[in-house]
Amino acid sequence: MRIAFATLLLAFAVPLLASEPFEIAIWPGIAPGSENSSVQEVYTDRPVNDGSNARRDRAVTGVTKPTLTVYLPPEAKRTGVAVVVCPGGGFTHLAIDKEGHDVARWLARRGIAGVVVKYRTPDPKAGLYVTNGAAADVARAIRIVRHHGAEWGVDPARIGVMGFSAGGYLAALAGTRFDTGDRRAADPINQQSSRPDFLTLVYPLVSLVRHSGRNRARVERMLGPEANLATIERYSPEKQVTPATPRAFLVQADDDHLTPEHSVGFYEALHEAGVRAELHVYSRGGHGFGIRARGLPASNWKDRWVEWLRTEGFLGAEPGPSRPSADIPHSRAKFPRTGTLALRLRASRLLVPGGERASVNLVSSAGLRAAITRTPAQLQLDLTLDGAGGPPLSGNALLSHLKADRWYHLAVAWDRPARRVELYLNGVLQQSIRLWVDSGRLEDTAPVFGGTLGGGAGAVTFTVDTVRWYERFLREEQLATALRGSSLPALEGEGRSPYKGALDLSDYQTELLYEADFSKKLNVVNELDLFDGDRRARQPRTAEWVLEGDGRAWTEGGSAHVETTGNRNDGHLVLWNTRRFPDNVLIEWEVSPLDSMHGLTILFFSTTPKDNHAGSIFDLSLPKRDGLFKNYHSGALNGYHLSYWAGDRRTANLRKNHGFLLLSAGIDRIMGQSPGPHLVRLLKVGGQIQLEANGRTSVVYNDNGTAGGPVWTDGYIGLRQMGHTKEMSSASFKVYQVKQRAGD
Repeated sequence: MRIAFATLLLAFAVPLLASEPFEIAIWPGIAPGSENSSVQEVYTDRPVNDGSNARRDRAVTGVTKPTLTVYLPPEAKRTGVAVVVCPGGGFTHLAIDKEGHDVARWLARRGIAGVVVKYRTPDPKAGLYVTNGAAADVARAIRIVRHHGAEWGVDPARIGVMGFSAGGYLAALAGTRFDTGDRRAADPINQQSSRPDFLTLVYPLVSLVRHSGRNRARVERMLGPEANLATIERYSPEKQVTPATPRAFLVQADDDHLTPEHSVGFYEALHEAGVRAELHVYSRGGHGFGIRARGLPASNWKDRWVEWLRTEGFLGAEPGPSRPSADIPHSRAKFPRTGTLALRLRASRLLVPGGERASVNLVSSAGLRAAITRTPAQLQLDLTLDGAGGPPLSGNALLSHLKADRWYHLAVAWDRPARRVELYLNGVLQQSIRLWVDSGRLEDTAPVFGGTLGGGAGAVTFTVDTVRWYERFLREEQLATALRGSSLPALEGEGRSPYKGALDLSDYQTELLYEADFSKKLNVVNELDLFDGDRRARQPRTAEWVLEGDGRAWTEGGSAHVETTGNRNDGHLVLWNTRRFPDNVLIEWEVSPLDSMHGLTILFFSTTPKDNHAGSIFDLSLPKRDGLFKNYHSGALNGYHLSYWAGDRRTANLRKNHGFLLLSAGIDRIMGQSPGPHLVRLLKVGGQIQLEANGRTSVVYNDNGTAGGPVWTDGYIGLRQMGHTKEMSSASFKVYQVKQRAGD
């Protein structure tokens, strides 16, 4: 099956940096439901008579091989938003230009990826209807866009669907009849959710209940001749709206022959379910105006749509003019509820974790305080927000180090009502900072910038320059616009660094040392079974794995599963392999979280007893660990500690134990992606450590033995998951010995 789907993925290979639109098939081979179809695809040129400058207005009929045509914006303009476009045509044809390609080109010019669906129209003789044809095409189109999100510069949480007329029905159906994907599916596209994040319905057909009384023949063409009232209601989107239905924008002209009641009825259903929606009914516009300007009121709808995307947070506003630091309010009551503060920052000395805890304010103002804090284990940026409309809020983000005499660009964007704060370093989004209510209010004062951390010979002075602020929350792409033309050094692990490419093993030879066989019953023992009370009494002599913590581990369907079953020590679990592995290894494993946005998993490697490097981590003299976090990072063990997936934290962090010392940070390549499996690989050659996930480098660090003790070498490997992960499955686990190629 793996070989078959490797071939399938090649069939779906697409350009990564496309300046021209490209087309891909929605289905491999014959589309399901079209096996008996004999219709032929035909394009017909129609006269352009709408007063626009459009070159073509083609109609396509007889589609049996549905496709996507993808229009990607230039990289510099990409906003992370994608829209799947469904042309109309009454389910007899598709208005492929006016309501398809024209729309996608317009979207791409505005930084939005436009994806035109050439879907199948009903073929009753072949048993093909909307339900098993066009609706399935659109659902899979959404999955495909989500699957290719990273390659196409699309945020998987900002994928919408836009439909015109009959295409509006398909869009409404996609928003009311979706699923979250099958994480065990062999086809990685089917692992993706088909739920759109927002809906745009333009003069749509929506209600089949209303439509069936006027045009029974069309309803039968859509659903089949056997469609009864129950079936019609099941496929009437306004009857299927729930609180999980995506937010929607609806456009209708009052003089439309379909009448506005379809849009109004869907809007009312959304409102009743508590789903935010915006409805525009224009006095004149007729039916089929698309985005082409004809001088009628309805032609302005697309400008209102862009405003709505920004209001709902899917599309960022233009940065707008910045203001100098002197304009920052001196009073909490006047401090903006949303805003962005940006500045340049330079440290006089290399700043790394260690020593006693010390802190210095980088920014101290009436509504925002940002401080650098050094602890024995890490650096952190501590933030406090204050102002009218609520209590003070605090949070922090992690940094591994700051180099001496290098100018960094630091930006903090906040939205107090949403309790949302994001930190950027050199234009790279670091973390969405979790906030908590603080008790101490900030003082009304003029802003102060910079200061000195610590004292004596080790003091570090921070210089702050070029302070600018915006009275709006800037997204990453907006900040990039504001920084365009600025000269900023590449990050080198100071924070979340955007490494490119994959692991390069061309200089090494690998030899398989160990491969877990998850097709058999898992040979595992619980740590508690090795103890008599609090005394470690036995070693895992025959077991292949040891589970520590309040949970269970088993194999099923060719994968190993680890699940939290209780709350002891917050339900944290560690699954240790009982073999001791040498230095210089490649560790390769496949993981599938239940929810890629919630959870945190860690790889322990090169782990040994703190007081006896040559000893076993199961030595009878060692205390019980039982999943309790501090027992691993600050207990009786040494080793490396790599959080390769951290849910909505966004960062992958490499630490060194004993002591939890943060060495480097990179991008979490699993967060927000499909349920999996995700292939994760770690290469360790001496002190050189590289992490790759899903074929892309995540963390790079060279341990030279000056931070947190010597370079750790051979030792044990463990897979840890925090309690809120709930369950994680692994489809494979392999360890290779790595050697330099002969002659190199």
